[in-house]
Amino acid sequence: MVFKRKADEKNIHMKKMIQNTRKRKAKMKIKPSKFILDQQGEGRPAMLSSGNVAKAEDTLGYDPLVQKERELVADLFGGDGEPLGMAEEGLPGEPADGEKPEEVKVKVEECESNLPSFIPDDPFDIHRQEEQKHKPPVWVDDDDFNIRVKDVVAGMDKARGTRGIREVSDEHYSHTLQQKFRQTVGETPEWARLHPPGSQQDTEDEELVKGTADYMAHGRSLKLAKKRLACKRQVDLNFASRTEGAIITATEFNTKHHVGLVAGFSSAVVGAASLFKVDGTYNHLIHSVKFPKFPVKYAKFLSDGQKFVAGSNQCNYFYMYDLEGAQETRIPSNLGKDGHNMKNVLVSPDEELLVFLGKNGQLHLFDANCLSHVDTLYASGDVTAAAFNASGSRLYTHTTEGDVTIWDMHARACLHRFYDEGCIGGTSIAVSPDNQYLACGSSSGVINVYDLAAVMGQSPVPVKMLSHLRTSVSALTFNSSSEILAAASDQMENAIKLVHLPSMTYFANFPHSKTELRRVQVVNFSPHSGFLAAGNNGGRALLYRLHHFASY
Repeated sequence: MVFKRKADEKNIHMKKMIQNTRKRKAKMKIKPSKFILDQQGEGRPAMLSSGNVAKAEDTLGYDPLVQKERELVADLFGGDGEPLGMAEEGLPGEPADGEKPEEVKVKVEECESNLPSFIPDDPFDIHRQEEQKHKPPVWVDDDDFNIRVKDVVAGMDKARGTRGIREVSDEHYSHTLQQKFRQTVGETPEWARLHPPGSQQDTEDEELVKGTADYMAHGRSLKLAKKRLACKRQVDLNFASRTEGAIITATEFNTKHHVGLVAGFSSAVVGAASLFKVDGTYNHLIHSVKFPKFPVKYAKFLSDGQKFVAGSNQCNYFYMYDLEGAQETRIPSNLGKDGHNMKNVLVSPDEELLVFLGKNGQLHLFDANCLSHVDTLYASGDVTAAAFNASGSRLYTHTTEGDVTIWDMHARACLHRFYDEGCIGGTSIAVSPDNQYLACGSSSGVINVYDLAAVMGQSPVPVKMLSHLRTSVSALTFNSSSEILAAASDQMENAIKLVHLPSMTYFANFPHSKTELRRVQVVNFSPHSGFLAAGNNGGRALLYRLHHFASY
């Protein structure tokens, strides 16, 4: 027993010596770097050159969450935590011995379909969003479904007892609106339905927009129907002011802004002009300006929309008004005795010239920039009216003898002259914006419409003779799309007519038989024909909305 105990003690002592020796040797060895680059990939620990295995935590790029996922996969599906089909057969796309590339492709697709879905779905995945056909509304107000019809009727202006059963109806208001829509329009129209991006319907809509872009740009949707014109009387253009005088001589529309100009004069020989915001509902007054001892007989916006010019037949000067600076500038004519007749003024489309119709057939040309007199043209008789073509290269004048003269504005010379067939005395003239028609009004109320391409002949014949007016044609103008010709006479009550082109027929419903227009002095269209304005001898600028034309 004594020997056995000593042997055990000796063995314990030897074991301690061996352990101490190993500890001393371990301290003498060089310690490896804490972080070792994993050059083998696939999450396997790197091997030291000494044969010792580095810890996974010491590997650069080690992620404990990823390691947990791998361990979970290994527990659930077996293996070492690698995706199925990859741990033993190599990387995807690398064919093994005897395998064909097509077989490898099929194999990879099968492996990808068997991958475990341990990563949660991304709610912001764009591919998943495209698969959602019906998206729920972002926000819903529960109070909207609690509104009753009687609650809405109670807030209306009319007295109680005029709404009938609706005043006590408990029906949901939203349901009532839906029923009313279905009764009026029907089910949801195709254009109002939502379609996923890139669908066939979306492509068709894009093609439709491309096909109608030209019509939309010119404020015109479809071909204008003849016989009846869809229009509605609006609040007078100068309703907010009515201080422009008893005789309205100008109703102009700004080409750049929704602004209207109304000018005229009163019995006190005082001229005035006002600017209005054109909306058809309120037409708010923007600014008014008075011209003492200057009865305004003509006013016209310049093409840039920043200024307008006003002329008179009793003064040897005219006014230029700046809209931005709200400042009028008096411009002397320097024309001697003939300068006292400055009542008619035209602005060339290129905004290079101002043309004043003087006495004895004189046409005074002023530079629109420096506002100085540059030249004078002489017609064969007293010029009563003039009009430019769309480009401003030619000027057409009508005389009291019925002669129509065509002027080349580049050479400033007469190109051609012809007699307006059957005309006793010329009073008005107009050129269509598409350069297709030339309309000439006479003192007998007859309007001759010519084909503009044929007026250079020796004796042009009108394509149509319009004779619904019985007195002198004082106003004549085309709309922007050359589909309507407006004509008026200031010598008879309600003497205004609208002519449909190219059928050359009158609109039967304009003016309405019960409408009191008095004597129309001037008529004009807005830039895209959405509005028609007519000034009369009662100090009013009547305004109409033409529904066929979509924009101002």
